[in-house]
Amino acid sequence: MGKVIKRKWGTYEVLKEDKDLEYKVKILTILPKRFLCDQLHRHRSETWCIVSGSGRFSQLQPDRGSSFEYSHVSEGDVVEFYDGWRHRLENDGKIPLVLVEIQEGRYLEEDDIVRFEDYPDDWDEAFDKREENRNSSGVIHGYYEN
Repeated sequence: MGKVIKRKWGTYEVLKEDKDLEYKVKILTILPKRFLCDQLHRHRSETWCIVSGSGRFSQLQPDRGSSFEYSHVSEGDVVEFYDGWRHRLENDGKIPLVLVEIQEGRYLEEDDIVRFEDYPDDWDEAFDKREENRNSSGVIHGYYEN
Protein backbone atom coordinates (compact mmCIF):
# COMPACT_ATOMS: atom_id res chain seq x y z
CA MET A 1 0.00 0.00 0.00
CA GLY A 2 1.09 3.56 -0.65
CA LYS A 3 1.63 6.51 1.62
CA VAL A 4 -1.49 8.19 3.02
CA ILE A 5 -1.59 11.82 1.84
CA LYS A 6 -3.47 14.32 4.01
CA ARG A 7 -5.54 17.06 2.42
CA LYS A 8 -7.88 19.72 3.84
CA TRP A 9 -10.86 17.53 2.90
CA GLY A 10 -9.49 14.20 4.21
CA THR A 11 -6.94 11.70 2.85
CA TYR A 12 -6.01 9.67 -0.20
CA GLU A 13 -3.73 6.73 -0.82
CA VAL A 14 -2.45 5.40 -4.15
CA LEU A 15 -3.06 1.64 -4.20
CA LYS A 16 -1.78 0.87 -7.69
CA GLU A 17 -0.38 2.77 -10.66
CA ASP A 18 0.81 1.69 -14.10
CA LYS A 19 1.97 4.50 -16.38
CA ASP A 20 2.38 2.15 -19.37
CA LEU A 21 -1.23 0.97 -19.10
CA GLU A 22 -2.30 4.53 -18.15
CA TYR A 23 -4.21 3.90 -14.93
CA LYS A 24 -4.04 4.71 -11.22
CA VAL A 25 -6.18 3.39 -8.34
CA LYS A 26 -6.66 5.43 -5.15
CA ILE A 27 -8.76 5.25 -2.03
CA LEU A 28 -10.16 8.60 -0.88
CA THR A 29 -11.67 9.42 2.50
CA ILE A 30 -13.70 12.65 2.63
CA LEU A 31 -14.48 13.84 6.14
CA PRO A 32 -18.01 14.92 7.15
CA LYS A 33 -18.88 18.49 6.04
CA ARG A 34 -15.92 18.46 3.64
CA PHE A 35 -15.81 18.23 -0.15
CA LEU A 36 -13.72 17.75 -3.24
CA CYS A 37 -13.91 21.16 -4.89
CA ASP A 38 -15.54 21.94 -8.22
CA GLN A 39 -12.87 20.79 -10.68
CA LEU A 40 -12.04 19.09 -13.95
CA HIS A 41 -9.16 17.15 -15.44
CA ARG A 42 -7.75 17.74 -18.90
CA HIS A 43 -6.06 14.37 -19.44
CA ARG A 44 -7.96 11.71 -17.52
CA SER A 45 -11.32 10.16 -16.83
CA GLU A 46 -12.31 8.83 -13.42
CA THR A 47 -14.62 6.21 -11.99
CA TRP A 48 -15.65 6.46 -8.35
CA CYS A 49 -16.96 3.42 -6.46
CA ILE A 50 -18.57 4.51 -3.18
CA VAL A 51 -17.51 2.14 -0.38
CA SER A 52 -19.17 3.80 2.61
CA GLY A 53 -20.86 7.04 3.59
CA SER A 54 -22.94 9.32 1.40
CA GLY A 55 -22.62 12.56 -0.49
CA ARG A 56 -23.91 15.03 -3.04
CA PHE A 57 -22.35 14.67 -6.48
CA SER A 58 -22.59 17.22 -9.28
CA GLN A 59 -21.18 17.25 -12.77
CA LEU A 60 -21.23 19.42 -15.86
CA GLN A 61 -20.59 17.81 -19.22
CA PRO A 62 -18.99 20.20 -21.77
CA ASP A 63 -21.64 19.50 -24.42
CA ARG A 64 -24.52 20.35 -22.06
CA GLY A 65 -23.95 24.10 -21.75
CA SER A 66 -24.25 25.26 -18.15
CA SER A 67 -26.69 22.59 -16.93
CA PHE A 68 -25.21 20.75 -13.96
CA GLU A 69 -26.55 17.32 -13.09
CA TYR A 70 -26.99 16.58 -9.39
CA SER A 71 -27.35 13.27 -7.59
CA HIS A 72 -27.01 11.74 -4.17
CA VAL A 73 -24.49 8.91 -3.88
CA SER A 74 -24.06 6.26 -1.20
CA GLU A 75 -22.52 2.85 -0.61
CA GLY A 76 -22.50 0.71 -3.77
CA ASP A 77 -22.97 3.58 -6.22
CA VAL A 78 -20.60 4.05 -9.15
CA VAL A 79 -20.01 7.43 -10.81
CA GLU A 80 -18.11 7.98 -14.06
CA PHE A 81 -16.92 11.19 -15.67
CA TYR A 82 -14.50 12.06 -18.43
CA ASP A 83 -11.76 14.56 -19.16
CA GLY A 84 -13.18 18.06 -19.41
CA TRP A 85 -16.23 17.31 -17.23
CA ARG A 86 -16.55 19.54 -14.16
CA HIS A 87 -17.39 17.59 -11.04
CA ARG A 88 -17.72 18.01 -7.29
CA LEU A 89 -18.41 15.69 -4.35
CA GLU A 90 -19.55 16.80 -0.90
CA ASN A 91 -19.80 14.57 2.17
CA ASP A 92 -23.25 15.40 3.54
CA GLY A 93 -23.29 12.63 6.14
CA LYS A 94 -22.01 12.15 9.67
CA ILE A 95 -19.39 9.51 8.84
CA PRO A 96 -16.43 9.64 6.44
CA LEU A 97 -17.26 9.16 2.76
CA VAL A 98 -14.90 6.49 1.40
CA LEU A 99 -14.49 5.78 -2.30
CA VAL A 100 -12.20 3.94 -4.67
CA GLU A 101 -11.08 6.18 -7.52
CA ILE A 102 -9.90 4.65 -10.78
CA GLN A 103 -8.11 7.13 -13.04
CA GLU A 104 -7.51 6.39 -16.72
CA GLY A 105 -5.56 8.56 -19.15
CA ARG A 106 -2.24 9.55 -20.58
CA TYR A 107 -1.39 11.89 -17.69
CA LEU A 108 -2.37 11.04 -14.09
CA GLU A 109 -0.50 13.55 -11.94
CA GLU A 110 -2.08 15.84 -9.33
CA ASP A 111 -1.33 18.97 -11.37
CA ASP A 112 -3.95 17.88 -13.94
CA ILE A 113 -6.63 19.35 -11.65
CA VAL A 114 -8.27 22.61 -12.74
CA ARG A 115 -10.13 24.03 -9.71
CA PHE A 116 -13.09 26.44 -9.90
CA GLU A 117 -13.27 27.15 -6.15
CA ASP A 118 -10.97 27.41 -3.16
CA TYR A 119 -11.09 25.28 -0.06
CA PRO A 120 -12.37 27.21 2.98
CA ASP A 121 -10.36 27.93 6.12
CA ASP A 122 -13.45 27.42 8.31
CA TRP A 123 -15.19 24.29 7.00
CA ASP A 124 -18.13 24.34 9.44
CA GLU A 125 -19.01 27.95 8.63
CA ALA A 126 -18.70 27.31 4.89
CA PHE A 127 -20.91 24.20 5.14
CA ASP A 128 -23.57 26.04 7.14
CA LYS A 129 -23.65 28.90 4.59
CA ARG A 130 -24.07 26.42 1.72
CA GLU A 131 -26.94 24.72 3.57
CA GLU A 132 -28.71 28.08 3.93
CA ASN A 133 -28.52 28.60 0.14
CA ARG A 134 -29.57 25.08 -0.89
CA ASN A 135 -32.97 24.72 -2.57
CA SER A 136 -35.38 21.75 -2.17
CA SER A 137 -33.61 19.68 -4.86
CA GLY A 138 -30.24 20.06 -3.14
CA VAL A 139 -28.87 22.68 -5.54
CA ILE A 140 -26.91 25.52 -4.00
CA HIS A 141 -28.34 28.82 -5.31
CA GLY A 142 -25.67 30.86 -7.06
CA TYR A 143 -22.99 28.25 -6.47
CA TYR A 144 -22.04 27.49 -10.05
CA GLU A 145 -21.69 30.96 -11.48
CA ASN A 146 -18.07 30.42 -12.65
